[in-house]
Amino acid sequence: KRFHSIREQQMKKIHEMSSDLEMKEQQLSTREKECNKLKKMCADLETKMAEKDEKASYEINEVRRVNEKALNDLQTKYETEHELYISSLHEKHSAELNSLKSSMKIEKDSFLQTELKE
Repeated sequence: KRFHSIREQQMKKIHEMSSDLEMKEQQLSTREKECNKLKKMCADLETKMAEKDEKASYEINEVRRVNEKALNDLQTKYETEHELYISSLHEKHSAELNSLKSSMKIEKDSFLQTELKE
């Protein structure tokens, strides 16, 4: 009878351990599924981040290209306007100089005429 009782306790213990093991296996399976979901979410996020990084990089390069073109256009415009301004100043000063030379020649001729008359 005592043997039977010990045997019964052992069977009960084995059954409890077996149930406990099944429950832990179920928990492990659930956790593995959750882990796989999280891994997939992480991979998706990494993909999205890479796409956004690529898009941002493209946009930055596009803005840089547009800015460089605008700067070159402004530089060309400034250089052209500067050359035109310098050219117009040169023409103006040449005209003034020629006018002064003309006036001086007239005055000189007039002076010489006056001197010759005297």
